[in-house]
Amino acid sequence: MTYLSLDIGGANLKASDSTGRAESVGFAIYREPDRLADEIRSLAGRMVTPQCVLVTMTAELCDCFETRRQGVLKIISDLETIYNPGILRIWGVDGLFHSTLTIKNRPALAEASNWKALGDCLAADYFQNQTGLVIDIGSTTTDILAVAHGKLLSVSTTDIDRLQSCELVYLGVSRTPLCAVADSVKFRTTNTPLMRELFATTGDVYWTLGELPESHEDLSTANGRPATRVEARHRLARMIGLDYERFTEKDASSMATQIDSKIYKTLEKSIRKVAEALPDGVVNQLMVSGSGSFLAERIGSKIFPRASMFNLETIWGRDQADAACAVALIKLADAGLKR
Repeated sequence: MTYLSLDIGGANLKASDSTGRAESVGFAIYREPDRLADEIRSLAGRMVTPQCVLVTMTAELCDCFETRRQGVLKIISDLETIYNPGILRIWGVDGLFHSTLTIKNRPALAEASNWKALGDCLAADYFQNQTGLVIDIGSTTTDILAVAHGKLLSVSTTDIDRLQSCELVYLGVSRTPLCAVADSVKFRTTNTPLMRELFATTGDVYWTLGELPESHEDLSTANGRPATRVEARHRLARMIGLDYERFTEKDASSMATQIDSKIYKTLEKSIRKVAEALPDGVVNQLMVSGSGSFLAERIGSKIFPRASMFNLETIWGRDQADAACAVALIKLADAGLKR
C-alpha cells in the first residue's frame, strides 16, 4: 500500500509518504481558511501518488471556525475535493483510522488527534521494555506523554482533558506571546512589568539565546520582520516600551534568559506531574522531539539525570522528525497491516 499522510495544523501543514519523504510548510489556516485545499494540493503534489491518504489534525481549534465541529467538517470537505473519499482514512483519538463518513457523524473523534498518533507510535517502537516520557515541544504547544512497556498511558480524549492532566501545555518555543509567559523582568536593576501586547514571542527568546536557527525568510513573527537575533532585539525592547537605541544586546540577552527560566519552570512542573502516572513514577527513558527538543533535553536531563535520552531527529532525521505526527501515521498503518 502506498501511503500519503497529512498532519493539518493551525499554523503548519506536514506531510510524509511511503518513500520516506517528509516536508513541513507554514500555513496559517486561521487567516485564510479558504486556501486550505490549495495548500494541501501544493504540498501533496510533491509527494508520491497515494493509494491511501492518512490524516490527523489540530487546525479545527482555530478561531476562524465557530465550533470545532465546523472545523473538522471543513477540513474533511476540503480533503474530499482533492481525493476520492474512499481512500481517505482519518486518525481518531480512540487510536483507530476512520472513514470520512464516520468522522462526519462523529467529528469529535478527529479533534486534536495528532498527539495520540505520535504517542502510540513511539511507545510501540521505542518503549517496549521501558517506562518514561515523550516530550514534544513545538512552536505553539508542548505534549508530555507517559509511556510504559509499549503503551501510551494517557486516558485523555480531548484538549481540556489534556490541559487538566498537564499532558498539554499551550506553550511553545516560537509562537507564544511573551506577555502570556511572564508578567515582568528585571531591566538592569529595576523590576519592570511587561506590556500586555503582541510585541514579541518566545521565538525572540530563543533566537537571542542562539537555540533556534535564524531565518531571514521566516516572517511569521510578532511584527512581520525576519526571525533573526537582530530583529528579536527590536521586538524584545518593545515589551518594556523601548527600542533598540536604548536596549543593548546585553539587555536582550538578560531579558531572554529571564523569560527562558520562566518557560523552563512552567514546563518542569507539568513534566513532573505527568511522570507521576508512570509505574512507581519511574522514568527510565526520555524521547524528545519538536522544534524545541533542545529545551526538552535540557529540562529532562535536569529532572531525570539517570534516564536514557533520545532525540527523535537523531533517529528519524530532521525532515521526518519535523513532520513526526505525519510519519507516525504511516508507521501505525504499516503496523496494522502486519498484524
